[in-house]
Amino acid sequence: MSNINTALELIAKEKKHKTGKLSLAHCGLKVLRKEIPSLFELDWLEELTLAYNKIEKLDQLPASLKTLFIGGNKISKLQNLPPSLEQLHIWHNKIKVIENLPLSLKELFIGANQICQLRNLPNNLRTLRISGNKIEQLENLPSNLSFLEIGQNKIRKIQSLPDQLEQLYLHANQIDKIENIPQNLKILFLASN
Repeated sequence: MSNINTALELIAKEKKHKTGKLSLAHCGLKVLRKEIPSLFELDWLEELTLAYNKIEKLDQLPASLKTLFIGGNKISKLQNLPPSLEQLHIWHNKIKVIENLPLSLKELFIGANQICQLRNLPNNLRTLRISGNKIEQLENLPSNLSFLEIGQNKIRKIQSLPDQLEQLYLHANQIDKIENIPQNLKILFLASN
């Protein structure tokens, strides 16, 4: 059963107090524009949590957003993300292709999806958590990346890593070859390979 009234009450409370943060997790939401149109009036909102709903498609969200938590939904395509977004937490959805990410993005948490290839990652990205997908090859990583968690994939060979990388978590893959480790690397976690 949907809990849209609770979501509307939380939006009204944010309109009154203007904290810049709003959590609408576990509200049974499916179509944001239809069910909670007042959300789109919050042009000061910087952090929004829409985790564990039934959302299949992202509507145009407030442009002021810097952090978006939208894990545990049914989203299959990345679209309509705010241009100022710096953190995106979109784990446990149905995403197959990384695309349409804002250039401002610094942290991406996109584990437990259906991604097979690393591509279209913004150059400003510093943290990438992409465990629990179907990735076979480390490729197309942004040069500024300092943290990479890519466990529980199908990677066999470590290669083409960014020079700035400091932490690398490759647990539960199929790695049989390691070469060209960046000099800045401080943590390398390879358990269950």
